[in-house]
Amino acid sequence: NRRFERLYGATEQEITGRTDYDFVDRELADFFRANDRAAMEAGKPCVNEETVVYADDGHSEIIETIKTPIINPSGEISGVLGIARDITKRKQAEEELRKLASAVEQSPESIVITDLDARIEYVNKSFLAITGYSREEVMGRNPKILGSGKTPQENFASLWEALKQGRSWKGEFYNKRKDGSEYIEFAIITPVRQPDGAISHYVAIKEDITEKKRLGEELDQH
Repeated sequence: NRRFERLYGATEQEITGRTDYDFVDRELADFFRANDRAAMEAGKPCVNEETVVYADDGHSEIIETIKTPIINPSGEISGVLGIARDITKRKQAEEELRKLASAVEQSPESIVITDLDARIEYVNKSFLAITGYSREEVMGRNPKILGSGKTPQENFASLWEALKQGRSWKGEFYNKRKDGSEYIEFAIITPVRQPDGAISHYVAIKEDITEKKRLGEELDQH
């Protein structure tokens, strides 16, 4: 088709009867050939990914190709049909998500994601290190498991009032680790919106400020 003509920089008439080696470098042509052989040997469609450079304008794409053996009336494989689609944007989006996930997981701040019913769906490494809990122990549970009973009720009231209105909230929690020791966190909790504007989750970014509070109190005493 026209897209394949653009890839090879030649017309259908110029391509017919020739091989990949006439249009692309040997390494890529070898890769194409190997994929063709794999499909024929398997006797079923095979999916491959490859990066190609279009001969007509020099732009590159990541393409996903399905190679399907062509079987003639006598039951013999006579060739291979290749159907390719551009997956560049999808791969770029996957890479961006991978980077984001890595940044969140390695953040020094404790990060928690809950559903709309405040059931925990994700916590990062810092959360585990600060609280002493494992992921298995907190998944599906309410962050109230960290409660020490010392956080003012008005903090929770203002938190839920803000979230119900689709606004972010900032404030402090007086929490308790798994081992029973207490600590103070400063938290920013924000609604997560889908493309249509609907809120699907809440994300909390929290910092342990226990030491800061202690130092502040010591300074106030002098």
